[in-house]
Amino acid sequence: MKAATRSPVGALKNGLVRELYGTICGKLDGYRLDSDAFEARKGILPFVRGLRFSSLLIYQIRKILNRGAWTASWGMIVDENSGAHSPECDIVVHKNGCVHAWDGGDDVGGPVMDFRFVSKTDAVLVISCKQMVSSITAEIRKHAASLSTFVPRTWLFAERCEKRKINNLGKRSKAGGYGEFFFLYSFEQGLIGYEYNEKNWLRFVDVLRQVCDRS
Repeated sequence: MKAATRSPVGALKNGLVRELYGTICGKLDGYRLDSDAFEARKGILPFVRGLRFSSLLIYQIRKILNRGAWTASWGMIVDENSGAHSPECDIVVHKNGCVHAWDGGDDVGGPVMDFRFVSKTDAVLVISCKQMVSSITAEIRKHAASLSTFVPRTWLFAERCEKRKINNLGKRSKAGGYGEFFFLYSFEQGLIGYEYNEKNWLRFVDVLRQVCDRS
């Protein structure tokens, strides 16, 4: 029997998806807090590290969507009929285009920020990003509830989480209003280092593509 061969196109797509995972993990590598002993790394504010994580994730999502009808942005969702708007969203996955954009570009240099106001009719997904998730707090649940009237689905994506809590976090995040829970890598309390989870990234890419294909 002749051995089955993989499609060159499929192999290329698969390789590129894995490459994106390696890129985002590699860019974050020097700034992780491996343990409380690494006091020097705490000089970078959590807000700044978190913003870099969500920004890098936006870049990878745009490449996953491959410049088609869909894109990802930092911003908020606007109901153009009522004038209501959502809270600030780390990542909005939406059809190309926006109602308005705040862009700090000027004659001196490039854009300082790129904040998009996305029409409710164009938004299909919000991804809430956290540097680390150890529990599904009231604040995390409240954020999902505040988005429920603006977008059909909300996901939670952590840069890292404790390995022993993964299953519980998945269940509790869904109970808290998040359709999916993803993470880049896990760690074990008291140990230095991380366990990468490429399988989780591949699932994220697959589910993301399904959402856009079906919308």
